Amino acid sequence: MKSFEYHETRSVQETIEILSSEEETRILAGGCGLLLLIKEKLFVPRAIVNIKKIPGLKYVTQKNGHIAIGTLTTHNEVKDAPAVAEKIPLLSEALGYVATDRIRNMATLGGTLTYADPTSDAAPALLALGARVKAEGKGGEREIALEDFFEDYFETVLPPDEMLTEIIVPVQPDRCGAYYTRFEVRKAMDKAMPGIAVLLVLEDDLRTIKVARIGMSGVGNKCIRLPEAEAFLQGKEDHEEIRRNINEIVKHNIDPIDDYHYSAEYKKEVSGVLMERVFTEAYRRATNQKS
Repeated sequence: MKSFEYHETRSVQETIEILSSEEETRILAGGCGLLLLIKEKLFVPRAIVNIKKIPGLKYVTQKNGHIAIGTLTTHNEVKDAPAVAEKIPLLSEALGYVATDRIRNMATLGGTLTYADPTSDAAPALLALGARVKAEGKGGEREIALEDFFEDYFETVLPPDEMLTEIIVPVQPDRCGAYYTRFEVRKAMDKAMPGIAVLLVLEDDLRTIKVARIGMSGVGNKCIRLPEAEAFLQGKEDHEEIRRNINEIVKHNIDPIDDYHYSAEYKKEVSGVLMERVFTEAYRRATNQKS
């Protein structure tokens, strides 16, 4: 491993100053993603900025119809937070799939999103929930819709002098059902291929779909939403033909690649079938039916 500079910061502003002054500098939060990239020689840093000791970046609070999560909050702290379990249970469900307890106790939610793993478990749920992230840099503070945040393999839209400070997640509305699961051969350490989150909001009749949001991972170079499938489901009810159609829409709107585990064609087939199952369960939850 090549040597690099190491910094520990005590404020967001101090972190931004270092990020602005040094090239090839990365933030260390939980370290689970970054250290893996360095170990695999996919990234060679000139400097690392440890932000673990910055106060005020670890919290879960409810305000104005959304849950605000500080970037340093770990996966288990988010998953087990009463506000998350009550108001955005989809996120708790998805975080339960992440690796092991040991990793969930170290990995931070902000670090995971900045790592931009295209096989993430957290990202599909947050995409379906309509989450936004707050970033701060030399130019000040801004909010970014999560669907616009991911750019490519392990890349986000954040420039070198910005850091993610907060995740903002709208609470799940009334008449809402949501479900996340993933295709996996083994438990715990498997990557999602795919991971699918579906959130449905029903009309007053508790049958017709008013809003549909879908997040996916493991089917391309980044985690995505599926606007074509979402638009198709609006105004529909759950029945066999709708499931078959959503299966086909998914297969035609994802672009997976071959890898050493699965072919692209196999990923498409699995994604379509899994989407049917996730949609059906989300609809059942929305209508208060038991699975």
